[in-house]
Amino acid sequence: MGSGTGSSSAWVQHGEDSFLAADGTHVVQSVVNDPAEWYAGTTGAYTKPAPVTGLEHTDDMRQPVRADAPGAYVVSDRTAVYTSPDGLHWTRHPVLPS
Repeated sequence: MGSGTGSSSAWVQHGEDSFLAADGTHVVQSVVNDPAEWYAGTTGAYTKPAPVTGLEHTDDMRQPVRADAPGAYVVSDRTAVYTSPDGLHWTRHPVLPS
């Protein structure tokens, strides 16, 4: 889900990418193009860093995090596709150059 998920957050003010994790945590990428910079909150109070693991070394994320189905979070960068069952713990799947 990107920041246009149908639910609004007063915290997302400048077009930052955000998504809801499976446990209801609202995760906001606080520095554009820096996936190591995430804030998270469940009651309107956001903390840093967010409890997101596995996205620290992404290289030029191509799109916002998507939740294609329950338990199927997906995002990609120039070298890999990342998947997560909950939006908080990510696994990197390298993409070989064509």
